Amino acid sequence: MTYIIPRDNGEVVLGGTAQKHDFTATADPATADSIKRRVCEMYPALAHGKGPEALLVVRHGVGLRPSREGNVRIETERIATLDGKIVIVCHNYGHGGCGYQSSWGAGADAVNHVYLGLTELEHETRKTREFLDKVMPRFLIQSAFTTAPCSPTAPTPARLTRRHGYSSPSLFDNLQGLEVENGQH
Repeated sequence: MTYIIPRDNGEVVLGGTAQKHDFTATADPATADSIKRRVCEMYPALAHGKGPEALLVVRHGVGLRPSREGNVRIETERIATLDGKIVIVCHNYGHGGCGYQSSWGAGADAVNHVYLGLTELEHETRKTREFLDKVMPRFLIQSAFTTAPCSPTAPTPARLTRRHGYSSPSLFDNLQGLEVENGQH
């Protein structure tokens, strides 16, 4: 792999190598010479046609670039936090030595994945709310009449909803306040 990346200050980054399982963090002079030779063969004008010896090296760098067998991983997953919230986590890694070159496209792809994940989560949350708004009032009425005999102090639906802190027909936001009565939720 050979590349030339121009910088705003007039310098260029030359590269490179792709050596699996090599975690050496210091530059190898033989590798540097190989890179300069390949770059000059690819683009002789960089050294004004004078060969690799004419290149002025400002510094040597070694970059360890994590990669994966197979492909880059760009995908989302849902993870529950300790307090029960669902969050979207986006994985975007394994680009190896192509991270700089692929960053714009991979970043845009990751943003699209997060957007779709959040949209799906919002849709499912809305559907769950609609379902619970329909089901929970019926449950509360059934539970009010099956957990205690009729008496002046028996839990009516209104008393039951007040006892659990519900003041509106939308019960979803207060579900964590439900108590278990007679083995039922």
